Amino acid sequence: MQVMATPMLDLSNTITVKKISPIDAFQQERKILRQTQITQLNEMLLSNACEPTLKSLAQSRLLDILEWSEQELTVEGILSMRGFENPVVTVHDDAVNVLLHSETLTSQHAAIILDIVVTETGIPKGNVKIIPLK
Repeated sequence: MQVMATPMLDLSNTITVKKISPIDAFQQERKILRQTQITQLNEMLLSNACEPTLKSLAQSRLLDILEWSEQELTVEGILSMRGFENPVVTVHDDAVNVLLHSETLTSQHAAIILDIVVTETGIPKGNVKIIPLK
């Protein structure tokens, strides 16, 4: 019985380059930055050489980052469910930025977005920026 060899294509050296949108790039960079910040803050909290005052500041900052991340995810999810394409939300101490794809942003859309952001973050609407991207 003869066995015929089937030629195989070796793809181990093939690199696929996928072009990503600026929003996707921003989200990836934010994720990496947050992971780095969280790792560094956790290292400070676990260090015996770190002063108690600094540990307290690190713990406070870590809690802020976790709260902001949760708020960003919640607002992005709600906006997505409301039909906004791939929104990006950044939350800080006293401000929120909302970036979203929109050819036209109506005052009704802006009111909906503001209501969602204020409800989920507690940030006053005067400190919320809605930035449409074309």
